[in-house]
Amino acid sequence: MADCVGTTTTTFSWPFSNEGQRVWRPVEGANAKETMYWMHLVNSTTARIFSWPETAAIPTNVTRAISPSTFGDPDCRGGVGNFDWIDDVSAGIFGFGNRGAVGHDRVAWYWQVAADTAIGHNQGHIHAAVFSLGTFVLLAQPHIFNTNFCYGNPNVSANKEGDLGITLSFGGKAGGGGTAAQSAVGIDDDFTAGIGVFGSLVTTATGTHNRSDSRFGDYFTIHPYEPCEKWFTATNYSLLNGATASNVNSRYVEFGRRRSFRCYDAYRNQYPESLTAPRE
Repeated sequence: MADCVGTTTTTFSWPFSNEGQRVWRPVEGANAKETMYWMHLVNSTTARIFSWPETAAIPTNVTRAISPSTFGDPDCRGGVGNFDWIDDVSAGIFGFGNRGAVGHDRVAWYWQVAADTAIGHNQGHIHAAVFSLGTFVLLAQPHIFNTNFCYGNPNVSANKEGDLGITLSFGGKAGGGGTAAQSAVGIDDDFTAGIGVFGSLVTTATGTHNRSDSRFGDYFTIHPYEPCEKWFTATNYSLLNGATASNVNSRYVEFGRRRSFRCYDAYRNQYPESLTAPRE
């Protein structure tokens, strides 16, 4: 493909009549190379995991039981005007908010859900499931929640070391009167306790407003930083002093651990290659 030569492709179809309409997204990560993974939720307590090695003609899939997810429109109102910033589509079973990453011989997925007060999650939040690679044994479900405000819009990736990075949003609360949506990033590695747990999050974009139509979270991304894949590069935003396009408080974030700063520092001021040959 890079040399403009035709490539052989293989198509795999999964009829929506099987389990309903779903959105598929391949996992992120610097080490996701020979095998691609993706997942959709069959129902509120079952995940279907697909794996497709480059050497295989078609992918295989397995189902695994997980703790229940509550789907629906979370009440995450806040900011000027007291508007909600999470809708029922992003917090539905369809998979629009489902993101995954591969690292440390594990594959982890995070997705948006509504409140489930029966188990103490009284706000809209993020559900998670971490599985071992190969056998897909469920290792942990490190849900991201807070009793005082909502979490949403998870996007995850993994660096060259296999550590996870995340960009997400928080704010608003059930009953209204919370803050507008804010954005943050975080890392899950050997400095954080547990599996798939991000520890302290760093706020990157503060906001004052939410849109009246609950739309939020477009263009949230995260990838390993190039060419130092021990760090991360992410994008996120908030709405500051208004709810129009001119009020988008956007952020391009480069982050990682101090131990890998030398690697990052060697490339952070790099310039694009010149499009013209230098003179002799």
